[in-house]
Amino acid sequence: MKRFWLIGCFLIFVLPVRPATLALKPVLTAKLAPGVTMLTGIFPKAGDKLPEFTSDVVFEKTDTVVLSGEGTVAVVCYLNVPRFQTASFKVEKGVQALLFLDDKPVKADTPLVFETGGHKVSMLLKGKPATDGVVPVTLDGLDATVKLTPDRPFSHLDYTKLVSPGFFTASRNGHFAAVTVSRRDKKGKRMRSLDVIQLDKKEIQSHEIEDAGQPVFSGDNKWLYYVTGKKIMVLNPDSMERHLVRLMDKPVSGLTVSEDGRFLYFIVRDTFKEKKKGEYSLWTRMEQKRPSWLSKSFFFSLSTDGVVLRKLYGPVSISAYDVRGKHAVLSLSDDIERYPWSSFKVMDLNLETLEAQQVGAYSRSFDEVKYLDDKTVIFVSQRRPYREGQQTNYYDKALFTLDMTSGEIHCVTSDATFSPGIDIIYTRQTSDTLQTVSPGELMFIATLDGKGAVFRYKDGEVSRVDIPGGVVNGFCPTAGGTLFMSSAIDRYPALFLGEKEIVDFQNNRQEKGALSPFKEFTFKSKNGYRIHNSLVYPANFEPGKTYPLIVFYYGGVVPCGPVFHPTFQWLSGNGYFVLLTTPRGAVGRGEKFAAEHVNEWGDKSAADLIEAAAYTAKHEPSVDGARMGAYSGSYGGFLAMSLATKTTLFKALISEYGISNITSYWGGGYWGYLYGMTALAGSYPWNAREVYVDKSPLFNADKVKTPLLLMHGDADTNVPIVESDQMFTALNVLGKKTAYVRFFGENHGMKGKFSNWIAQEEFVMAWFDNYLKNEPGHWNYLVKETELKPEHKPFKDYFFYGEKAHDKKN
Repeated sequence: MKRFWLIGCFLIFVLPVRPATLALKPVLTAKLAPGVTMLTGIFPKAGDKLPEFTSDVVFEKTDTVVLSGEGTVAVVCYLNVPRFQTASFKVEKGVQALLFLDDKPVKADTPLVFETGGHKVSMLLKGKPATDGVVPVTLDGLDATVKLTPDRPFSHLDYTKLVSPGFFTASRNGHFAAVTVSRRDKKGKRMRSLDVIQLDKKEIQSHEIEDAGQPVFSGDNKWLYYVTGKKIMVLNPDSMERHLVRLMDKPVSGLTVSEDGRFLYFIVRDTFKEKKKGEYSLWTRMEQKRPSWLSKSFFFSLSTDGVVLRKLYGPVSISAYDVRGKHAVLSLSDDIERYPWSSFKVMDLNLETLEAQQVGAYSRSFDEVKYLDDKTVIFVSQRRPYREGQQTNYYDKALFTLDMTSGEIHCVTSDATFSPGIDIIYTRQTSDTLQTVSPGELMFIATLDGKGAVFRYKDGEVSRVDIPGGVVNGFCPTAGGTLFMSSAIDRYPALFLGEKEIVDFQNNRQEKGALSPFKEFTFKSKNGYRIHNSLVYPANFEPGKTYPLIVFYYGGVVPCGPVFHPTFQWLSGNGYFVLLTTPRGAVGRGEKFAAEHVNEWGDKSAADLIEAAAYTAKHEPSVDGARMGAYSGSYGGFLAMSLATKTTLFKALISEYGISNITSYWGGGYWGYLYGMTALAGSYPWNAREVYVDKSPLFNADKVKTPLLLMHGDADTNVPIVESDQMFTALNVLGKKTAYVRFFGENHGMKGKFSNWIAQEEFVMAWFDNYLKNEPGHWNYLVKETELKPEHKPFKDYFFYGEKAHDKKN
């Protein structure tokens, strides 16, 4: 069953040279004992034994397979496939064969897909072939190289094997850490676990717990609390025993433990959804665009024995809270009917009397808050303008203090002295942004040049903390030192204690695709900014050869740092350079750089992208400047469309869930007007035609000269699917080269289903292979696979007119 439509597709006809039959030799063979029928999960080399064997039976290198008619012979080899192809196994008469491709059972004489890169072929053979001394199985129509070692580039085969660490925390004494971890089964279904790590021994206890999250240790280090669904659980890290604290009526969030270990604190959100009355709804407020606009939050406490549950505050909209002794500070938000569409106030709540009083207010967000002392809290919010009249980037955050007595607010990370943006938005953050070290001292994480940077705030001063190399996306201070979660483009995520690696979350894998290396570089743009870039080399790179280049970016507020992401390694494994670049408008380079995003809509960011691609082609001899493409999603998807109207530097472009008409995006969906607080500050359709019309790709579609692939989810509530619908219509009316993939049931990002994520990437690769490598095979295959083939069945009884006119009564 197809989960997407491919619309406006076309076949590319290039007369192929059909490869001859591929003989599988040399191979590895082993004579099997009766009853052994599995070769999956192992990747043998010459001289290796099957794990089940205790005898001296080993895999031996050979060009021939001898079948005597008795017993079973295991045969294994590996393929290096230079491009996307289809082929089928052929088995000689007289031979019975169980065939496996990449550990999946397959049938002979059935067309199979071989993607670019490495593949494992294994088989169990018995019988008596007519021809002696040859491998009695061949691959018909495959151009590939046969080898005897399993090494290969990173590929889609690795996606289901990845271990992805999520949120983590640690006991204060530094003895234990807890990490939420996700894995996938062979079908791509996500499985979650809570890994408890004994740090001094590097021992991991993995607990398969569905949707485990929000781990937090008690202050005395004896207990680990966590949430799974509606259950609040507790685990003893010494014995690993766990039990239920309380089953709640609704899911909880923001779980914390009191200093004395007597109470748990958390938020329960009343997920009220507006019920339909009749055949219509009546909107009178802007927030009614969102189905959950009436939902409210409640602040609760629960005794750690699970007996006493107490509602402390609500119903309100709680954005952050912290507890200190007998008081809690709450950040509350209210929707308002004018820019900036919400306001925030800070409440001091007495946890004994439940009396609350307002101690501060702020017109910008109040995202995360911590007590510094009894009279001062510190919080995260948008920066203030660096010059009068200049709108700041809403996503560029700074750190502020609030005097709870006077209500005075002071910025402690002003742009003049501190360029990083507080929070992590270039990848998934794996820890709280602000974490208390001791009274009056805390640490926080920030974005700097697309990487994580950790800082310490003490006595009014900010200082940087030394962290391990790579990209840090989480931290946790303990008595034994600070833990960091770090990765890089060529290094899987790992947990560090200072510079010392504690856990490599991929070390349990028997076979891995090789990760390609990368380099970082900057250049000074024509506008005087330093543009940061990461260049990933093609797998099995050979100096002297030239390779096509794919440029990935966001182009809006999110920087592209050298964090590990499987997609970039997969692109490399298919023979591409991959350039990650950060044009003007992203956070982490100071407020002026970030503020360039305001009302720019493709002017400044497109210029930086074009310059980055041209610079890379000029300074990297192996990049073929005549074979460059670019793609991205959301605002980056808009930018792909915009690039198509501005330059022919790129020979292929892809827009994923992108914006084509700024007006319809601003007014449609749930968030257009909210993102407009930064991207469209002060500009509206009635006063800024030069933005809403002149900068919209839809109104410039006649200028498109580059083949443009569009992809979108039909359930997108952020950028409604009409954005790609109307661009596809315009390009077709104009006779431009385009195609359009619509994913059923997918929201923004199109990764709700694992199969859709893989399909999305297959379309990306097929489009670029077609236009950057002149290899249309993959694209043609996808077109044929998605063709609708209706069966036209006429009515059983019908009239037709003509010479054979006929009355059904006869």
